[in-house]
Amino acid sequence: MNRAARATPRGPWALVGRLGGYYDLKNYRHCDALIGNTRGLVTWMTQKGWPRDKVFYLPNFAKDFSDVPPQRPNFIPANVPFLLAMGRLHPNKGFDVLIRALQDVPRAHLVIAGEGPARDALQDVARQCGVTSRVHLPGWLSDTGPFLRACDIFICSSRIEPLGNIVIEALSAGRPVIAGDIQGPAEILRGTEDGLMAESENPHDFSLKINDLLDDSDKAHAIAFKGRQRYEREFSALTVLAQWDRFFQQMRPR
Repeated sequence: MNRAARATPRGPWALVGRLGGYYDLKNYRHCDALIGNTRGLVTWMTQKGWPRDKVFYLPNFAKDFSDVPPQRPNFIPANVPFLLAMGRLHPNKGFDVLIRALQDVPRAHLVIAGEGPARDALQDVARQCGVTSRVHLPGWLSDTGPFLRACDIFICSSRIEPLGNIVIEALSAGRPVIAGDIQGPAEILRGTEDGLMAESENPHDFSLKINDLLDDSDKAHAIAFKGRQRYEREFSALTVLAQWDRFFQQMRPR
């Protein structure tokens, strides 16, 4: 929605705005209720003056990748750790931080699946760091599931990420996750044993967390298992759709 919300017609129904980011709330003034897909957004909306009883938390659900056959990229040597990141090649995604971190993880290869305006800049960073042969930019993937299921670690290094749906997808795939300590990813992982948090903008901290999981397979497996349980408990389609059903029932009298 956002600006289009201002043109939404009123009628004998409840008008609800759903926000997946920190949008201009003036565009939602005539809504009867607002939905945030993170608890952080719900808190922010109430701080901006919305009554607490008119703001609701309803998370996204993510595709379940647990049954997808894993497939390693054919350009990565066998028995070499495979790190995966995904998203638009844009400074907001912080992929340059990951490339710098790779200097201290000499045994691993990094695949950044996506496309965007920062491709040349990322390749320059890889050259400067001497890791060009271990950084792979294959472009967009038509099917992300096989790579997600095959990676040794999934990493979200974003600088801005109100939610981080890809983190939830990695949890569904049963892979250990490392994410920067920002916004949505922190809401999902901070204070849990479902993934590791690294200091945003800190390549050294990312490399420490990566090496920690590569050195301790039992820990990596435990994190992946708990992350999968978290997905089933909070982010599976059945779980989230049941919450939506309860929400619609609650709005019905209005």
